[in-house]
Amino acid sequence: MQKFFFLLLLMSYSACSQTKDRDKHAFQQVGKGIENNTYTIEDLRRSKSDSVPTVIFITNPGKIGLFELDLDDKNTPDNDATVIQTIDGKRYKRTNADNRVNLHFFGAVGNGKADDTKAIQNAVEYSTKFGLTLVVPRGIYRITKSIYKSESFTGLNIEGIEGAVTFNYKDIKDGTACLNIIGGSGVLCRSVVSGITFIGSDNSTGVEISGQCGQKIRNCTFKTNKTGIIFHNRNRGSFTEYSVADDCVFDSECSTAIRYRRTNGNESFNGTGMAVNNLINTKGSVIVVEDGCLPYNSPLNGQIWINGSNSILVENQNTTSNKPTFIGNLTLEKMPNGHLTLSTGNLPTFFCGNISSVGDGVTSGQFVSARNVSYQPNGTVLTQDARYNKQMVLNSSTTHVDVPTKGATYLVTIYLSGANYDYRYSLILQHEGGGNSGFVSILSNPRSLNSTSWGPPSFSCDADGRLVISNPNFKNNKVTVWLTYTQIGDVFFGNTPKNSY
Repeated sequence: MQKFFFLLLLMSYSACSQTKDRDKHAFQQVGKGIENNTYTIEDLRRSKSDSVPTVIFITNPGKIGLFELDLDDKNTPDNDATVIQTIDGKRYKRTNADNRVNLHFFGAVGNGKADDTKAIQNAVEYSTKFGLTLVVPRGIYRITKSIYKSESFTGLNIEGIEGAVTFNYKDIKDGTACLNIIGGSGVLCRSVVSGITFIGSDNSTGVEISGQCGQKIRNCTFKTNKTGIIFHNRNRGSFTEYSVADDCVFDSECSTAIRYRRTNGNESFNGTGMAVNNLINTKGSVIVVEDGCLPYNSPLNGQIWINGSNSILVENQNTTSNKPTFIGNLTLEKMPNGHLTLSTGNLPTFFCGNISSVGDGVTSGQFVSARNVSYQPNGTVLTQDARYNKQMVLNSSTTHVDVPTKGATYLVTIYLSGANYDYRYSLILQHEGGGNSGFVSILSNPRSLNSTSWGPPSFSCDADGRLVISNPNFKNNKVTVWLTYTQIGDVFFGNTPKNSY
């Protein structure tokens, strides 16, 4: 009954603070009427267990809370935080009635000067072992070495409270992360790190998530860093799926918000990305997809302020395969001298969602927007209502222009421009399939300026469904072409509508 009384009282107050005033208040709320059962850590260590109640209340500033005698444990060492050993070798263990444990229990100071690395590492190990949320009070915590959550299906739960919690890791080794969350892959942990501001260096990473599925980074701010969050398939066979940044802020000092990386693991990053609404002030690349990585069905949501003259939304570094597919809502706002390319690389990036932009200075690059996107096991991507813009220089007599999805039908608007040369067309491009050439029908040719006598271009569709632009005079003369593809046929070759959607 006494234990139950203590637990009810403990659940009535919030996680203890670093201040003496709050410790005193907590004691008044919990310790009132049980003065004979209160101890300091030092008093408990000097006592024999037969003279101490089974449940006691520790009153040390920053470490207050209930402790219970565990007669079965004869090995766990006294750590001054969660286990206290009496003079006769008995162990009292902290009782976590609300499944939370305070970082200050482990000796963290949070004054911006003391090295809190060891305390945070010990707290992470303890909280993950027992499935607890690590509560971090207001303060600046100096970290000089990467913090690791070891490999397991259990994720990492950290909650910064009181609105001003900073992890300062400017002194860690270049190229490393402040928090490393390593998972076992295949189990959704449903864990959350929230309320932390991450400040590192130009070569650091805030959080690296390796093979942990279902890990959320929520309501965090990333300032000076090379990368805010790395999703990393590091170990053999590992995959990082359904892990997201959720309502986070990525400042302009953070060069890249999200990076996908693969070392020895699987290519899959299914459902991993940026959920809900993230605020991104970019001068570089918002997302980098390294070669060999495949984010698909991945959320991409955010308000993006475009500050850099060469900013990129998705930098797709895949060289021969893997076409990322994202889903979400984006709002873009151009700052003075800002310019954003939606996607770069050799391969397209597919996006299913909505984009709203304030101001110009946004170009598509390799970005394909569509109403529906379907990633196929063979690596092809099928779309409905795709829209794709492309600009290129024609300096050969025949140019094959890739299309977003082979086998679809497109309305294509074309503008070709050179010195004293200006042709504009609207045409229908339709894939035949079966290894046969497709069809091109010219709907209109509203402008034909040909002072150079180069002659008009001709158009055809090759066996891969690509538009072919031909003119022998283009070989030695640079002609720029702007194309807009709008998909108007949703039946893919070899499929009927019911087999597609």
